[in-house]
Amino acid sequence: MSDADVARTVEEAGLNEMSRMDIDDVYTLMDVQLRERPDPMTLYRRWEKQNWSVFDLDFSKDASDWAMFPYEFKEQLVLGFRGFYLGEAAVTDTLSPMVHAAPTDADRQFLATQLVDEARHTIFFDRFFKEVLQEEGLEESRRVTDEIGYTSNKEKGFARLFYRDLVDVTDAVRLDPRDYGKWVDSIVLYHMLIEGMLALAGQRRILQVARQFDVLPGFRAGFTAVTRDESRHVNYGVYALSVAVAEGLTDRIVSTASRYLDATCDVVTRPFRRIPPVPEAMLQGFKIRDGWTFSVGQLRKRLRGAGIGDEPIAGLERQWLDRIEANLDEYESRFGEPHPARLQERNAVA
Repeated sequence: MSDADVARTVEEAGLNEMSRMDIDDVYTLMDVQLRERPDPMTLYRRWEKQNWSVFDLDFSKDASDWAMFPYEFKEQLVLGFRGFYLGEAAVTDTLSPMVHAAPTDADRQFLATQLVDEARHTIFFDRFFKEVLQEEGLEESRRVTDEIGYTSNKEKGFARLFYRDLVDVTDAVRLDPRDYGKWVDSIVLYHMLIEGMLALAGQRRILQVARQFDVLPGFRAGFTAVTRDESRHVNYGVYALSVAVAEGLTDRIVSTASRYLDATCDVVTRPFRRIPPVPEAMLQGFKIRDGWTFSVGQLRKRLRGAGIGDEPIAGLERQWLDRIEANLDEYESRFGEPHPARLQERNAVA
């Protein structure tokens, strides 16, 4: 099947078909859309056709699957679930200034659909947490993550990126909605780094594990639909940045990406909090470092698609790779043991 045929299948799939879909097919759709360079109204029309309801999902099998999971599996998965739950809430809370300040009516109309999507994604996780994980919603998840230090320190990791940097960037847009450059900054952080790097890589790994063990069908259906929604968001970001490049803002785009790239890397490498051992069954055929390579590869594709040249992109890639190694060194120094990524690599050589 050609890439175009795969993309068409994903575009036309209903919610019931999503649980059986290979997540890489959704990324094929993203790549096909990148080549097509859709404008905001094309993406808006896709939004109308691809709308779905959180309340059409059946989580009964998910609940029985979760009850049978060994503790080690739950421990690995639940922090990823929490990150997405809190992340979806954070991006819902911060998107409205970007809608208001959008440079054209078409931009504003598309971004309004994205705001609806982000709210729906938060409600999706709310249902999943309550009905499957047996946790009482967003405030409970915030409390738990604060207690383990995941979201309480705004100088580091997840809390810095979502609760300080994203808030600062979008608040700058709110305070000065006529400053186009500040709006472009928000697109870089929101669409390229948070959605285009963090979310895509995290979604891919979680869905690969769920599909590998053929569990959580309701979650798989909903989370795959979430990923398809975000394929529109990310490709809108490419469109918006291509306009900014034509307006002469290439250096600003690269500078903004560089400014927030280390914090983005910190979220995925997690040098500040000990990572529990990853069950071998969850690593079958998967190298931890490959997920980080996937993330920076997505950034490369999107920035090239926006018209950024190879040299500044190569500089961002070097920054990303250097930060990974620095974080793995810091983890080993802090906890007196190798980071799981390095441990996996050493075990493969032994």
